[in-house]
Amino acid sequence: MDELTCWVALSLVNQPFDLRGLLRRHGSVASLFDNVDARNEIGPPLRDDLAGAVERAVAIRACCRDTGVVPSSYASSEYPRALRELAWPPAVLYSVGDRSPLERPAVAIVGSRRCTGYGRWAARSLARGLSGAGVCVVSGMAFGVDAAAHEGALRGRGGTVAVLGGGPERASPASLSGLYDRLAKEQLVVSEFPPGTAPRARNYPRRNRVVAALSSAVVVVEAARRSGALITAREGLAGGRDVLAVPGPIDSATSAGTNQLIREGAVPVTRCEDVLEVLGPLAPAPQGQPDASTEAPLAGPDARLVDALSAGTTGIDELRIRTGLPLAEIRGGLVRLRLQGAVRACGGDRFCRVE
Repeated sequence: MDELTCWVALSLVNQPFDLRGLLRRHGSVASLFDNVDARNEIGPPLRDDLAGAVERAVAIRACCRDTGVVPSSYASSEYPRALRELAWPPAVLYSVGDRSPLERPAVAIVGSRRCTGYGRWAARSLARGLSGAGVCVVSGMAFGVDAAAHEGALRGRGGTVAVLGGGPERASPASLSGLYDRLAKEQLVVSEFPPGTAPRARNYPRRNRVVAALSSAVVVVEAARRSGALITAREGLAGGRDVLAVPGPIDSATSAGTNQLIREGAVPVTRCEDVLEVLGPLAPAPQGQPDASTEAPLAGPDARLVDALSAGTTGIDELRIRTGLPLAEIRGGLVRLRLQGAVRACGGDRFCRVE
């Protein structure tokens, strides 16, 4: 049996291995299958799992060939160096698409599936600005913030990498199949789960640790107090990554987690340059791309707020009367408009338009 199939079989065993120690002692994973003494070393439960995993590994290799999925083992030169730093790295990483984004400086942008319009705008704008500066954006291709980050990054030279919580050969959720098709064709989709693996809740913490490991910094855009995005932030901290967060309205549940991160010491992000400053020498040399965080057009509620402010300094209560918008939407819109430089605070919970 060839070495890669052995690695695939090893990855199917439901227990972490000390991959570095294994290679140091035996030179190759094939030793576990070809050497009786090596099999005895890992004990009966794992030995039995390995024996049962071989047949599945052969089927997975065939499925990879049929679906265009490329498996890379921990011992392969194509395996991302950043993942080797993990305490328990994936034995195999499966990928679809162009691997070149992995060669660039990378930043994770993550957040809530149930994000607000403000969160979606912030994720897309920051991702567009970072990718325009040559930084790869890594995220989990979920609804909400993740999808917005991938969409924004598609517009720049840095590109994007999607890390899935199921097999890499299809979109999960299926409703994002259009985005998946574009990422698989133009960018990169990866997963430590083999083709045919259904996305399950227990897979996502493992997915999140890969998102963090592939990145030099983690930016959390919107997250409730109990959120998978905060798991990614913790994984980033554990791996020595910088953690940044986009501030949100103080009465927004979807910003409670990000605001808490800032209180705990996360770097607040209000523009693309904030992230590039944290990257420091890792950031690509500038090539004159504009910061996309200032490019969002005014439309919908934001346009109504600006129109309402055209009469001069205006308080929150008066804005509610003039626009008919809910309080949370008004506060979120004011944050967006202040980030864009279209509105400034005038004290006493009053705001005015910047001409």
